[in-house]
Amino acid sequence: MAPTSIEAVKAYLVNGPFAASSVHLLQGGTANFLFRIVLETPYEGRNTVALKHTADFLKGDLDKDPSQRWHFDSERQEYEVEALIRVHKILPKDSTATVPEVFLWNKEDRVVIMEDTGEGATNLKEFIQKGGLTGQDQLAQDIGRELGLFLARVHEWGITDTESTNFFAQNELGKVISDMVVYKRLWSTMSGKDAMHQRGWEAGKPPVDGISEADLEALKTFGEERGEEVLKAKSAIVHGDFWTGNIVANVQGGVLKKIYVLDWYLSKTGLLGLDLGQFAAEIDLISRFQPEHKKGTDQVLMSFVSGYNEGGGRKHEGAAQQALGHWGGHLIAWTPRNAEFWKGDEAVKKAMIDGMQQILTSKSTDVVAKSVFGPLVV
Repeated sequence: MAPTSIEAVKAYLVNGPFAASSVHLLQGGTANFLFRIVLETPYEGRNTVALKHTADFLKGDLDKDPSQRWHFDSERQEYEVEALIRVHKILPKDSTATVPEVFLWNKEDRVVIMEDTGEGATNLKEFIQKGGLTGQDQLAQDIGRELGLFLARVHEWGITDTESTNFFAQNELGKVISDMVVYKRLWSTMSGKDAMHQRGWEAGKPPVDGISEADLEALKTFGEERGEEVLKAKSAIVHGDFWTGNIVANVQGGVLKKIYVLDWYLSKTGLLGLDLGQFAAEIDLISRFQPEHKKGTDQVLMSFVSGYNEGGGRKHEGAAQQALGHWGGHLIAWTPRNAEFWKGDEAVKKAMIDGMQQILTSKSTDVVAKSVFGPLVV
């Protein structure tokens, strides 16, 4: 029986080194099955571990007839596990920002058992939205800097380790997904071809008034050209989904103890600026829709860029331009589609307009130099 339920996980682990006294389903994410295991016997001094199972379908489709499930190749877990193992090895042992250590991987069953991020740990998006950075200037700066340093180290490894670069270049599905969820959506979203039923926006009418045909055509060209770059990228490894929901912070008494970067199944060769831009866009969205957190988010983002620069990011030519463009693309492609968090049509449309203008000006050296990514311009 596949470990997709608490009972099945207990049965799967029985009589082994990870036998469970209790199992808890962890929320968050739509693709995989994730559980916290409270061990009968501590493993290397740990009382808990995490178990992640990857199926050939999305977690939310479990109760559907198999013929109705959206197929999502479980091979993606191979790239995630390899990324976790390899990144863990290249980071300093005392690194505050890190990845969970992998203890066991059963390739046949698509099960990985790894370090638990901790019962009190929270994903960064939720942590900020619940006021975790309110009055915590140093904490905001520490989170940003550590994540910037982490990403710079990963990118540098992903350029210089040829064997790893060649391995992750094979993740064609990861490249297709990254193109599909942003760049292939730019024109169709702004032109009104895509319906946004969650917002009551029907197909056939542009959601934003006053956009010229010339700007729409320029946006379409940008999406096609940048998408091609994503699909053909071979020379650098990226996380591929570097956003606040895939980052878990362990904060105690207002002090950052550990911060974990999770969900590496889109790790592949790609464009370095896309990791930077996705993180910036999600931080920006929090400040746009919950302005009471703007001071903290601004500090996180500025320190993030500073940390990336400190870690060697300045050496990566073009990353700043890519980041600015991807930030804009994320605002267009994802803001209207996430009605749960980003509410209010006017605010959503403003984010989309700002995103479009950011894309159309992202190749300007002057614009990039004056942006938050200015310190990365070579």
